[in-house]
Amino acid sequence: LKDQLIEINQISAEYYHEQLFNEKNKRVLEYLKNRDFNEETINLFKLGFSDKNSSQLLKFLQKKKFSSEAMKQSGLFINGDKGYFDRFYSRLIFPITDINSNVIAFAGRTLDKNNQAKYINSIETPVYNKSKVFYGLNLAKKKILEEKYAILVEGYFDLMRLYQSGITNVLAISGTAFTDMHASIIKQYSSKIRIAFDGDLAGKKAAIRTGYTLLRNSVNPKIIPIPED
Repeated sequence: LKDQLIEINQISAEYYHEQLFNEKNKRVLEYLKNRDFNEETINLFKLGFSDKNSSQLLKFLQKKKFSSEAMKQSGLFINGDKGYFDRFYSRLIFPITDINSNVIAFAGRTLDKNNQAKYINSIETPVYNKSKVFYGLNLAKKKILEEKYAILVEGYFDLMRLYQSGITNVLAISGTAFTDMHASIIKQYSSKIRIAFDGDLAGKKAAIRTGYTLLRNSVNPKIIPIPED
């Protein structure tokens, strides 16, 4: 089952990535370029797009002969009144990988300002436990060991922005609060953490909470004060 789930996620990530470069979705690519993300960064993080057709990925994967159990447990589909449909339709897609660069989950960001659910994330599955996963750890682990500290950010775009600017010892929390489990994982790579969360009140409170969780787990945290706005 786990092998099938990894394969489903891998194929889905490739599919979403191809969709991003489809001519009909060029506004999404323009959105990313307007935010100063270059194509190298977009390709490195395998960003993708799922258009407003709510069963696009489902139909694509049904041709691949995966077991119905694997399809259900992948977390990529929701069982609605009219049958199954894609969880992430009409969103910019961020694949989430494990330490070995296997795709194990996804986050989807709406580009519709009226949609209140800005981000949605994969549900937990047999291959994805969000309390044990950092976004970007597969890319950052070597640099963290070299630099002897890690920078912790809140969001996917925050991490990509630093990465594109040459700061690569950086991790992001994947759509959840920072836990003791996160602290124990981060400690395997460094006992020094710099927390760089948003400069607004919510970001400051989250940075302090995260700092206490790290202290409780014998990790030395420092908060980088980010200017508001």
